[in-house]
Amino acid sequence: MPYCAVDRFHACPNATRLYPAAMTEAVAHILEEAEQLSVPERAELAERIVESLAHDIPDDIAQSQVAEVRRRIAQVEAGEVTLIPGEEALAHVRRLVASARAAS
Repeated sequence: MPYCAVDRFHACPNATRLYPAAMTEAVAHILEEAEQLSVPERAELAERIVESLAHDIPDDIAQSQVAEVRRRIAQVEAGEVTLIPGEEALAHVRRLVASARAAS
């Protein structure tokens, strides 16, 4: 039965906002264990999970992603778009996420 990693007997107030679907018991247990790791260990775990997902991307989607990257590189090289520093881009994304959370 799905439950919140914090307390399986009570509703997890942020679960629907943070996770689009209820977690399985196995995922909740792994998350609970992962939250006990240090920041560098959690970062390594996250990186390895993302890498494992990359292996499951269908070839047609992977080819589309490569085509999109090439298109964007060409736009940059042609001067069609203006690049912004990474920190500025991340700050913008963080503001969008905070705004979306506040609205929900």
